[in-house]
Amino acid sequence: MATDGRETEVYATEVLTSPQDFIDVPKAEIVTDTSVANSDPGAVEGDGFLSKLQQDVRFQGAFAVTKAMCQNAAKYNPLQGISSSSQLTSRIKREGLACVNPREYTKPQSREEWTTRLRSNVSFFRVSYGTTVVFFLFYFLLTSPFLLMELLTVTGLWTYFFQIKGADEVVTIGQYNLGRKEKLLVMVPLTAFVCVFGGLLSYFIWVAFVSAFFIGAHASFRNQIEPNPLDELADMENV
Repeated sequence: MATDGRETEVYATEVLTSPQDFIDVPKAEIVTDTSVANSDPGAVEGDGFLSKLQQDVRFQGAFAVTKAMCQNAAKYNPLQGISSSSQLTSRIKREGLACVNPREYTKPQSREEWTTRLRSNVSFFRVSYGTTVVFFLFYFLLTSPFLLMELLTVTGLWTYFFQIKGADEVVTIGQYNLGRKEKLLVMVPLTAFVCVFGGLLSYFIWVAFVSAFFIGAHASFRNQIEPNPLDELADMENV
């Protein structure tokens, strides 16, 4: 800041950490260059100087607020999922209220509207859609005892060979000693055989198809939900 050809360094001693703090603080304590003030008191007086000083303080406060909000936004990424139980509860409640409103379901009028709805609703209802996929996974698995037995057998063998016994520990089966390489030579073909011929691969394909059908239908006919900054701030506070 230039005053009569000389520069005066101005610092705001109050830290404005939120928009509300910035609004509530009418004046900030200002520390000026004492050498300039003592040598020429008139250099720090005058309405023009004070007006300029207030603008600088407001700019510094707005910069502090923006920096704090950017730091909070960097810590919170909706695409990385839920990080706390309170945040999960808040999102489930919000998604449930938005999902059961029958007046918010209409037919998309154009291809652009349809694709916009898909992207918006998949992002907003991510917890509900994820729960739908998990539901179908367990439903089809529990209603197929043979498939459940296959999955438990393969998972149990992998766990026993590489977790309980350790990957490099030798396992003796009858007259055969199985090291790490031999265990992989047994488990990889067995897993591939069960996935292809035992029905696991078709099971996952069927679950993906059914889940995509229900999720796609809901996301297509549910009106696009405009993002609410207050909801995002509430999620950030619950992290």
